Amino acid sequence: MLGNQNVLIIDDQIAIQKLLTSWISRLGHSCKTTGTLHEARHLLKYGDFRIVFLDIYLPDGNGIDFIADILDRKIPPVIIVITASAELGNVHKALMKGAWNYLVKPFSMVDVNNVLQRALNVAFIERVYESKIDIEHKIVGSSKNIIQSVRTMFQAAENDAPVLITGASGTGKEMFANEIHRLSRRSANPFVVVDCAILPENLVESILFGHVKGAFTGAYSERTGLVRQADRGTLFLDEIGELPLEMQKKFLRVIQEKSVMPIGGKDHIGVDFRLVCATNRDIRNMVIAGTFREDLFYRINVFPVKLSPLNERQEDIRILAEFFIAQICKQHSLEVRVCSSEFIVAIELYNWPGNVRELKNVFEKIILTSKEKVIYPDHLPENIREYIIQQNILNNLSNTLIPSLPAYSKYPKNDDTNNIEHELHSEIKPNKDYEADLNLAKNITMPIIKSVREKAISEAEQNYLKELIRFTNGNTAEAIKISGLAKSQFYRLLKKYNITKLFNIS
Repeated sequence: MLGNQNVLIIDDQIAIQKLLTSWISRLGHSCKTTGTLHEARHLLKYGDFRIVFLDIYLPDGNGIDFIADILDRKIPPVIIVITASAELGNVHKALMKGAWNYLVKPFSMVDVNNVLQRALNVAFIERVYESKIDIEHKIVGSSKNIIQSVRTMFQAAENDAPVLITGASGTGKEMFANEIHRLSRRSANPFVVVDCAILPENLVESILFGHVKGAFTGAYSERTGLVRQADRGTLFLDEIGELPLEMQKKFLRVIQEKSVMPIGGKDHIGVDFRLVCATNRDIRNMVIAGTFREDLFYRINVFPVKLSPLNERQEDIRILAEFFIAQICKQHSLEVRVCSSEFIVAIELYNWPGNVRELKNVFEKIILTSKEKVIYPDHLPENIREYIIQQNILNNLSNTLIPSLPAYSKYPKNDDTNNIEHELHSEIKPNKDYEADLNLAKNITMPIIKSVREKAISEAEQNYLKELIRFTNGNTAEAIKISGLAKSQFYRLLKKYNITKLFNIS
């Protein structure tokens, strides 16, 4: 647990300031107080506050609107809204804006202590993620996005409200669901996983709700459904967007009535479970399209937890790399590997469409199939190296300063994966940013794509060859071996770009 913490109290009532300061100080924490948003901005800019008590109505603005300003930092403070009982309608707005909890006036020291201690638990976890990598942690990162997801996860774990976790494949939805269960009061009871994407349509009801003996052909014995198996625990419906419409209707009734009737049964059986759902689909659009029930959506979306794709939390890539290396090497009793600086540049340039799952799989393959202590970009799969080369070409066209061709290292492979001629002539696929840049140049006559492609390839080939000659100190035999080109192709390119004369190569 964190020791002394800095707490900011934003309330224009002096009595509230003094009361909170007195109680919080007795608990061993330091307090700063202000009655205006203007001064609060100054204090937040220069102070490291872990907890903020925020009143809603202030002389120079609305506290709810100020929440975004408070959260606009790498490790945002935990916000506790102060509200009167008559203003509870504002609490929902504050929570949706990112506040963590609320305190209702009039409050006691016990109320303050309870909400503060729970907030400090969240702040403690955030500080751990911010400061170091711990191989025992399941959720790793220090970006603003992952910290916000972790905060919501802890908030959800404190109650039994249904949770909907959204995010692309590979972002860790099941891991978050498992952590919500582990941190909840139901942790000693079952965590039951249902993958809705692979449920056989003719057996969905039996798998979920169970059946009695003889209920249908082949029902030779009674079956307890997965819903009943989650009694007193957590039921996790993964990919709930794949649940058939008819089953959505039946499952909604189960949620509402907290009971199930097995197929062939005569009586409803009570069941107490906490529901956590996940999906990589846009459920709101499915509701509009009529493929997902609106009433079920509102039932499961009480606590939304959004997981960002890896390309939106790029600062976590290096941390995740170190974490996976340590984890995989420990698991297989191998010497811990080290990432070269070129390798870090390369993996941060890649867009990781498979997210954290893809990143882990790549590291597992690298570590288990190579013996080098230092990991270089040429250890990456061919598709990733090709993507990196294409991005380098496009970025060079946009005059963006990035390291040249990080997909090649001091330790080349002996196979054809580093064939420069093949990779440089692969299809160039401009990204959206590149296309946007071109569209801005309305007053410039655009060249045809062929000339753009030829120019890009030409510049990339020249840059590569110059760096290769410098790297090998003019040793053409070593340069040819590294490049993967035939000797005749290599000299043809040197002559084409007049590099032979430039480096005095014979």
